[in-house]
Amino acid sequence: MDFVARFKHEKPGGKGFTIFWMGQAGFIIKTGKGEVIGIDLYFSDLVEKQLGIEFKRIMPTLIGPADIKYNYLLISHDHPDHLDMDSITGMISQGTRVLASIEAYKKLEGIHGFRESDFIRCIPGDRHEFTNFSITITPADHGELAYDAVGFIIDINGSRIYFAGDTAFSPDVLSDVTAARPEISLLPINGEFGNMGPREAIAYAKELKTKVMIPYHFWTFPAHKGSPLELLRSTGSGNLEIALLSQGEAFRMARCTGK
Repeated sequence: MDFVARFKHEKPGGKGFTIFWMGQAGFIIKTGKGEVIGIDLYFSDLVEKQLGIEFKRIMPTLIGPADIKYNYLLISHDHPDHLDMDSITGMISQGTRVLASIEAYKKLEGIHGFRESDFIRCIPGDRHEFTNFSITITPADHGELAYDAVGFIIDINGSRIYFAGDTAFSPDVLSDVTAARPEISLLPINGEFGNMGPREAIAYAKELKTKVMIPYHFWTFPAHKGSPLELLRSTGSGNLEIALLSQGEAFRMARCTGK
């Protein structure tokens, strides 16, 4: 069964949700109410076109940009592997709400069909309430590479999913995230371009007291590096679960914990 068919038949049910890793920093979340949230999805070869062979896609995509209808799209910053300008118009359909960092928002203003009412600028500390979940914008530390980079905490019936975006492990910058105690944390592990590496990701996950850590930013481009093996060997003691997903694989939260 191909991914689109599997996705269509995925039924989280009740207050649950399912998280799919789509390669690079891309995730799709499907809620128990059937809402679809796309995060930093990258479907094209835009990075290679801009930066050369070291950024050739070596992990092929499972779907095209228009194969799934998204109710919400989250974009943490304007780098092309997070804001895929070659694919974005295919991802946006009537009624799609888009939450984008400041610089990403500026780029999106020029796309065909842009409607200001459907687009939200992401400012750290802001909280946006939707019908069945909320999204809190969190800071990220991507240095001069992207001053406006953000992360997201998605609260679905009391279960908090944290997507870090691109960030270094900077406890002072990320203190508000630590206080939120997300149950599930999606963290980069490539250790390049200002991002945390595997050992830092483990340290951060433990500081967050998160229950499940899902890694990303590995094996898409030669230049991005990232070692899931080092991650697994760095976990040490404790109750942290590493959910190492293959591309298109699902992590399921069957019920709300209420914590």
